[in-house]
Amino acid sequence: MLNKKVAKYFKIFLIVLGIISVLLLIWILADIGNAREFLENYDSYSNSGKNGFPKQLDFLISYTNATGDFTLMESTGISKEEGLAIMQQRNGTGPDPSTGSNPPNIPQDAQALRALILAAQGSDPGSSSSCDAVFKLLYPNTTNTYSSLYNWVDDGSTKKTIDDMNANMMSSVTVQVWKFKNFDPNSTSLEKESGTLSVYCCTSLHPIIKAIFAEIYADPSKPVIMTAGGHNVRYMNNKSTRNGGAKHTSTHSYGGTIDINDTIAGYRIDWNWNENNGDSKHPYPRSKSEWDKLPETQYKYVSIYQGCPIANAFKKYGLYPGVDWTIDNCDPMHFSIFNH
Repeated sequence: MLNKKVAKYFKIFLIVLGIISVLLLIWILADIGNAREFLENYDSYSNSGKNGFPKQLDFLISYTNATGDFTLMESTGISKEEGLAIMQQRNGTGPDPSTGSNPPNIPQDAQALRALILAAQGSDPGSSSSCDAVFKLLYPNTTNTYSSLYNWVDDGSTKKTIDDMNANMMSSVTVQVWKFKNFDPNSTSLEKESGTLSVYCCTSLHPIIKAIFAEIYADPSKPVIMTAGGHNVRYMNNKSTRNGGAKHTSTHSYGGTIDINDTIAGYRIDWNWNENNGDSKHPYPRSKSEWDKLPETQYKYVSIYQGCPIANAFKKYGLYPGVDWTIDNCDPMHFSIFNH
């Protein structure tokens, strides 16, 4: 009698266990199916989707393209092989440099792109590994690295390699700024007017460049930006190089570095800053307290100091300000995705 009861309950247990197993299997398959559907039908989703899937997927695909790391992809239920196939179908290429020469799949949403850049930079922006990761983000289809191109060769080979990589990668973006109508560093006329500037940089970075300048323009203090220099394939022009030291490739070569208020109407503002840290008439204001002490001239309002609205906006989006570097290397006009 006891054995029959045990057998009966055991049979019920097996039935319940079987039902739970089937339901679990259905849930797993449905979840994988949903994840696969999200990726395969990425272009059909609206940016206004209430669950935010487009931005998440944009980040997911871009991160995998940039780093070759399929961990995030696999966490959605997609295998490495399936993920690579989906990306190749959508982009024409995957993270393997040998699969094609299409431009990188970069999010068009500024905040998604900002998150991707910060993820690539990691905890030590400016380190060789960080620079290589950012470089890979901009150039996913080359076997070159930031490190391999760091030493500039004067025979033209370095420039040719970078020029070839940059084919169809650079373009201008128009941004709104506040300016002085007639610039004179010693003028006490501080009336500002709205204007525009054209910034020549990596096309992939246009979303954050627009966002950066929009935030600066909206700041109540109306920060003055007279000039904005960008892409230029060359070696670094610094004290070491001018004294005969080794030449290193400038980050301007990759379109991820912007110079603000460099030469204005013939005045080399930056030269005064990083050559002799200012002079008695135009001292370099590294801090806000030093900036506050400057005479109320136009020079003061084109000066970039630590923590100023211009520096904060660029840093927020992953373009690190040279004003934060050590005093010997301080370069206030310089903002770089490589922190170099």
